[in-house]
Amino acid sequence: MKKDLTGGQVLAASLEALGTKRVFCVAGESYLAFLDAVLDIPKIEVITCRHESGAGFMAESYGKMTGLPGICFVTRGPGICNASIAIHTAQQDSTPLIVFMGQVQRHEKGREAFQEVSVEQIFGSVAKWATEIEDPASIPEIARQAFEISMSGRPGPVVIALPEDMLREETEIAIGALNANIQKQAADRDDIKKVVEATSSAQSPMMIVGGAGWSKEGIDALQVFAEKADLPVATALRRSDLFNGNHSCYIGEFNFATNPALIERIKEADLVIALGTRLGEITTQGYSILYVTKPKQKLIHIYGEKEE
Repeated sequence: MKKDLTGGQVLAASLEALGTKRVFCVAGESYLAFLDAVLDIPKIEVITCRHESGAGFMAESYGKMTGLPGICFVTRGPGICNASIAIHTAQQDSTPLIVFMGQVQRHEKGREAFQEVSVEQIFGSVAKWATEIEDPASIPEIARQAFEISMSGRPGPVVIALPEDMLREETEIAIGALNANIQKQAADRDDIKKVVEATSSAQSPMMIVGGAGWSKEGIDALQVFAEKADLPVATALRRSDLFNGNHSCYIGEFNFATNPALIERIKEADLVIALGTRLGEITTQGYSILYVTKPKQKLIHIYGEKEE
């Protein structure tokens, strides 16, 4: 049954329907309508922080720990700018994160109203998706899209602006079930067989593991594979938790001060398996090893998005 709800109520109900258990925020006047509404939803715990940077990093950490989008609310201008480092970190670390920003009223947009910022212009190159909600009736669909984009393929941040008057505006709507359709890729058996065969035939293979979305079962299975294949394993930047550092197969971490012996080891390898990790600046030591566009050794890159 449809009933009149404010945009703030629609947003709170949409987040509940999508399974949100916790949000991190620094209260701001531009999204008070949401804060009023979420008080009526006991399933969602609201954690008030002292600074938007802290709120952003708490939400980013939540996304890392759970594999679900960390949810953060900040106000416009300085609020979203303070949270921008966490958004950038989520992009670089492939962490699911959704940041909602209170925005100036719709009729004030484009007139340099007090603390007005354009999320599309500022975060279009940092987030996976940056958008603004103009109509409260579209909130459920945009919220569902945000969850899908944040978690599909390579996870990452989404930034959504919420005009103050839009959150206060009433709309006749019924909030039903909202199911995010998460797109995940998996290697087929033939591809897996090729990896096993290449590993068996290589004289000096090694593996680099990294990326987001690992489960305990996946980490355990990786260790079993490394043991059976007697495969040296290195971890990518900030991913040392993916492999036991005391294990006989572990050979180090690619970092800002990588052990020179590890760099020589990768140069000498005749097969490098990059599992779950981007081949970014740190992993390739300033793009000076692996030579991704024209590898000098056999390179197998296993990743959730072919664009990488």
